Amino acid sequence: MLSEAELKIIMPLLPKMGIQNALMAKILLCTAVRIGELVGAKWENVDLEQRVWFIPPTDIKGKKGRARNGEDVRGFSIPLSEPVVGWFHDLKDLAFGSAYVLPIRSRKKAIGDTHMEPVTLNAAFNNFWKTHLSEGTQRFTPHDLRSTARSHLSRLGVDLLIAERCLNHSLGGLVDIYDQHDYLQERRVALNILADFVVNCNGA
Repeated sequence: MLSEAELKIIMPLLPKMGIQNALMAKILLCTAVRIGELVGAKWENVDLEQRVWFIPPTDIKGKKGRARNGEDVRGFSIPLSEPVVGWFHDLKDLAFGSAYVLPIRSRKKAIGDTHMEPVTLNAAFNNFWKTHLSEGTQRFTPHDLRSTARSHLSRLGVDLLIAERCLNHSLGGLVDIYDQHDYLQERRVALNILADFVVNCNGA
């Protein structure tokens, strides 16, 4: 994970990654989603008015639309904080009408409309660290932003159960069986707290 001190170094420098990469990094950090869930996102599932982003079950790692017991797996709705809504609006301006939040950057007619690959951001992070951050911060990947978000949710006082649900983690055992509550409002409060923390690390 990245410490608060490291985030205060990294956040102001993110624009050096390029606008789209910087927006992706901030969204990953403030939503705690997996990189594959972000790069595969479609605009039809992002409701910026209601401030909710729905990830279909087929896009969730380890879930191919059906649970082990054969029952349908629910998708996952992520409440969006005000800064994240703004960053999605910025990405929409850069999407040039694509159905995908993050369309492939080298748009060729033979490719058609498809999303970018996660390795694109991995490479950008690696170059960013080597060029601007080799002193003062540890090397990090897009996935490290997920563990960073989880750690800071706890540090900011978010309840363990709510923090785990923010990452769409299974709670296991009887909790999974008997507690079907989605905790959307509780997660909204938690992710608002996280976004405020991240924005403050940027000095804004």
